[in-house]
Amino acid sequence: MTETVYRDIQERTRRGEKLLWVLLDPDDATPREAGERARTAEDHGAHAILVGGSLMSSVHFDEFVLSVRDAVNIPVLLFPGDATQISAHAHGVLFLTLLSGRNPNFLIGEQLKGAPRIRQAGIEPMATAYLLVESGNTTSVEFMSNTKPLPRDKPDIAAMHALAAEYMGQKLLYLEAGSGAHSSVPPALITAVRHSTSLPLIVGGGLRSVAHVQEKLAAGADIIVTGTVVSEAGGTQTLADFARVVREAWRR
Repeated sequence: MTETVYRDIQERTRRGEKLLWVLLDPDDATPREAGERARTAEDHGAHAILVGGSLMSSVHFDEFVLSVRDAVNIPVLLFPGDATQISAHAHGVLFLTLLSGRNPNFLIGEQLKGAPRIRQAGIEPMATAYLLVESGNTTSVEFMSNTKPLPRDKPDIAAMHALAAEYMGQKLLYLEAGSGAHSSVPPALITAVRHSTSLPLIVGGGLRSVAHVQEKLAAGADIIVTGTVVSEAGGTQTLADFARVVREAWRR
């Protein structure tokens, strides 16, 4: 199993490039709509498409991923809420470990069930430390995983988790406020994590404006993830604005 997607991420972030990923939730669109949204995202500057969700009531997951992959020429990566969200139609999968929580099912349980599925699917796994950050409300991932987020006003705790993740051999680090978060990950926390680890740093959740994106990039994020903006009124222009800000941050 090759590591072409991860190597590309690593090389681009090492030279200072900033990336924009768009998250599509199978519960929020039909497979056909997903393909259209993915194509729109690529046309407006997205570097990769993530597919996944915390609830996953959709029975068309495989068809959803295939529709997205057929619509774009950028990597399609799985962002699984559990071991059932694996599809051979993706290019790779963020092999998540919810290190911010203490629920063993999301530290090793789902990983044990998912690993054979990933090998059988023949897609590229990328070990990713997933750190959920307090956002001011109970998000779907917090409720479904039954874990407590990291306190948003204690950057040192997040930094310790990030350093431990690197020493444990994780390849990517994902700071997440959660879908529908009232407040995004605070810049002081992002900066503390950036200073504690050399891992490519992904930040998502609650990013609703250009100012939010600029703030996260300035604080040290390498990759920005946005989700609901693609389906909202005016979302196409917002996405294009996000992509412009990401490009400008790289040039600086």
